Amino acid sequence: MHLLSLFIGLGAPAQTQVNSDGSVISKVLVEAPVDEVRAALSSPEAIERIAGEDALVSQEREGSCWLVERYQAHPLLSVRFVTRACPSADGMVETLVHSDEMDQFQARWRFTETEGGTAITYQVRTSLKIPAPQGLVRRESVKQCTAMLENMRDRLENPLR
Repeated sequence: MHLLSLFIGLGAPAQTQVNSDGSVISKVLVEAPVDEVRAALSSPEAIERIAGEDALVSQEREGSCWLVERYQAHPLLSVRFVTRACPSADGMVETLVHSDEMDQFQARWRFTETEGGTAITYQVRTSLKIPAPQGLVRRESVKQCTAMLENMRDRLENPLR
């Protein structure tokens, strides 16, 4: 796996790249402890804010996991999909349960405690069932991952906004 080699400091924008395996990886440093980061991913209200204004998100508890339904609006292709998000030792893992538009969605959140906060790494791999230019799919993935981590940072550092 090609690691993100950019230095990320507190307050810096999320850094995102496409790896050689086609997955998209984003990193951001937030001024919040790991427990608050983990809690944000378990809060339906926080998930709505993190997902952004072009997405509708709902989630339902399933044991220690969550079933997360998303609708992501896009002018060229909107997608609806359901994932199962389960806690892991260092974050959370999401796998595809159902989608009419996607045949693959695998995501991994990693939270690493740092001096003054938490480093959040989000890596996702997707593929669509319908033919679509891979360049467009990757560009949109980069855009969405970057926005999602920046929304998460804003939500954690400015909870009243």
